[in-house]
Amino acid sequence: MNGSSLGQEVFDVVVRHLSLLETAYFGLRYLDSQNQTHWLDLSKKMNKQMKGNENFTFYFGVKFYAADPCKLVEEITR
Repeated sequence: MNGSSLGQEVFDVVVRHLSLLETAYFGLRYLDSQNQTHWLDLSKKMNKQMKGNENFTFYFGVKFYAADPCKLVEEITR
């Protein structure tokens, strides 16, 4: 991956590694140069979103909670 990669490409690598199929509830966060947390916009190129540092650490997290977790198909998503 490089700076011109879309956020979706990075996210796809992560969810593929986790074997996660129900991906709509999750996202990737990062800290900017002022230590502010941002969600990675999957539709934009990474170099358009992240400024100031060359190296970023991404954090996989729950972006949305399911209204009824019992309806989730996969145990790993719950």
